[in-house]
Amino acid sequence: MPLSLFDHKLLAVYRERANVADDFGHMFGGTASENGIRFVNLEEPLHLIYRLNLADPAVAVDLPGLKWLPLCYGFAYAAYDGTIIYRVLSDTEIELIAPQDPHYDPHFPYEDHPPLFPRSPVSFARQPYDPTIAEDALRLAAVFGVDRLPEAEMQRAVAIAEKQGLIADWRATFADWSPENIIRCGYKEPFAQGAPLKSCDNPSCTAEIEYRTEPMEITFSEETAKLFDDQTLKIEAYDVRRDSMRVFALHQPEANDELMWGDPYVQLIFEICDVCHCIRVSNQCT
Repeated sequence: MPLSLFDHKLLAVYRERANVADDFGHMFGGTASENGIRFVNLEEPLHLIYRLNLADPAVAVDLPGLKWLPLCYGFAYAAYDGTIIYRVLSDTEIELIAPQDPHYDPHFPYEDHPPLFPRSPVSFARQPYDPTIAEDALRLAAVFGVDRLPEAEMQRAVAIAEKQGLIADWRATFADWSPENIIRCGYKEPFAQGAPLKSCDNPSCTAEIEYRTEPMEITFSEETAKLFDDQTLKIEAYDVRRDSMRVFALHQPEANDELMWGDPYVQLIFEICDVCHCIRVSNQCT
């Protein structure tokens, strides 16, 4: 069950070594309660997936006054809203921020989904990564970007993207975009569906608001309307804050790993806000 950790300052990536302990005491699985953690505003807790020691340089997250970083996800809440936002108040308290009206389904994502995952130690090893080499930069393009590629390597990256069909696909819509700009904006690796938005969704976040969207109404085609039982979708106006979220971890199950979801074709993306320190966890299907 490999977890990757990203350090945006050092441009470093670390990969989980399952069942390999070290002095930091990282752990996969177990329950929040057995680690002395309670959710201050939830009757049914989120799943504790990992408990990471913030003293490890591989864990590039700064939470002043805390020793542990719990990586949680609400599997039993995800049938209604697949994004979870929480805040670690202390080493013993976690506050759920979103969804604001959580609905609990103990049988989601599959019947008799386990209430906890079996505990096992984990540690992390740094992986080879050079942001000046085309293949490496593209592999993590949506995490670290590609702006450190020298010109010759950028042209190699363009050639790779052309073979993959990315340039032609994007130019069908953005005809005036350069190949280099398409790679900067359109290369989605390592994410299945592209990088998450970098604006914080915590209503209490104090990050500067850059603009407010206008309300809109989308009219569906006849076929799409059948799926939604409605002809239109109304989207309310909302504030968009300056970018403050960064991806610090990504969980990608092995091909034979069906423990969490009943199939391995998912990604859990962990982000943290550099302003309010909330943690947002979302799932992308692969």
